[in-house]
Amino acid sequence: MMEDAYQNTMQALKRNGDLLDAVNSVAAIFFTCCADDYEKAFQEGMEIVSGLAGFHRAKLWKHEPAPGGKDFTFVGLHEWLYVDDDAAAAGPLDDGCNAAATVKLEDGCNTVAASPLCDGCVVVAAGQSSETRRLAPARWEESFRRNDCVNGALAGLPSDEFDVDWKRQGAKSILAVPVYLRDVFWGYAEYLDCRSERAFAEDEVNFLRFVSLMAVYAYINAMNSLEAKAANRAKNSFLSMMNHEIRTPMNAIIGMAAIGKSAADAKKIDYAFNQIIDASNHLLGVINGIFDMSRAECVKSIPNPVNNIGESPDIGETSFLGRHLLLVDDIEINREIVLAMLEPTLIIIDCAENGYEAVRMFSNEPNRYDLILIDIQMPEMDGYEATRQIRKLDCARAKEIPIIAMTANVFDEDVARCLEAGMTGHLGKPLDTEEVIRTLREYLIEK
Repeated sequence: MMEDAYQNTMQALKRNGDLLDAVNSVAAIFFTCCADDYEKAFQEGMEIVSGLAGFHRAKLWKHEPAPGGKDFTFVGLHEWLYVDDDAAAAGPLDDGCNAAATVKLEDGCNTVAASPLCDGCVVVAAGQSSETRRLAPARWEESFRRNDCVNGALAGLPSDEFDVDWKRQGAKSILAVPVYLRDVFWGYAEYLDCRSERAFAEDEVNFLRFVSLMAVYAYINAMNSLEAKAANRAKNSFLSMMNHEIRTPMNAIIGMAAIGKSAADAKKIDYAFNQIIDASNHLLGVINGIFDMSRAECVKSIPNPVNNIGESPDIGETSFLGRHLLLVDDIEINREIVLAMLEPTLIIIDCAENGYEAVRMFSNEPNRYDLILIDIQMPEMDGYEATRQIRKLDCARAKEIPIIAMTANVFDEDVARCLEAGMTGHLGKPLDTEEVIRTLREYLIEK
């Protein structure tokens, strides 16, 4: 008796050692495989563990509810199948083995009655693979939600409750292992014994739980890696195209600026300036294309005449004599551009270098200004907060003065933020002279 107990203990220790070695080997395979090698890793991993756990077929099933269908639907992913002469000779289960009306499947420590195993199963011919989607039985759903395995013989199932692949390959026993990732149900791994009608042993169940989890983690890592590679290829292609599209007009701008600067002939200077303008417009078009702006939609809600162009104003004939503008921008060259752009209109312009200074200047003389042009991104106080502070001042002029955003922030959400802050309209940088003049005419003359 003592000798038998000793032998049993030694066998158990050896068995545990073999299972641990197999887990380590499979872990090394799964967690070192590249995205393109996952299928090979899955096949090698299942080959290692199949002999120890006594199964002949393995498959991953990902939980993926069908659109408009039942919730507990699965999509078949990677599959492994062991084939030898004995298994092939076994063939499918005959009708005589399926005579019983019900069968009991061990469910973890519980035993549950089996329900149809292929209820709603969709069979699709695709190479050597027949089954791509499966609706699991209600009893499976109950078990999986408790993180219990479905474990036992299949011999007693009626033929119409048999999965088509199981019947074709003569499956006799099944272990279905639910897989949870961070407490979220991912799917399950299916292991089929095609030789014995049995329940998988406790050590086999625990062993295959580890293997299933490793297989799924490796699968997810592989998919993430493939997506990252595709995104990286798309990014590189995009950057390469944009590099060409941006450098081409920039080359023209820089080259023509050098030519115009050194030219003594007025015609050559004019030619260089015209080329710079054309190249600049092309570059702006490229930038707009990069960010895929949908300004038409966002401008509809803004009382800004940019959307209704009509005839181009004659800048030389436009005068805002006697009108007073507060220009707010922290960048000196941006202020210089507006000053030069509006110089022919005879409008009086005061400048502020940030939002805090703009609020101070307006609050000191609110009736001095007819309109405020304001940048958004500035130090000390940005354009949004400056607008809110001006609107909150206790004077009528603060509530009604037109405040126009003048900014490179031109996405839909940027325009919406301008309106929410209390601004009246929006001009995108780089500024277009005709658009600026049309906006000023709208608020200084026509209203």
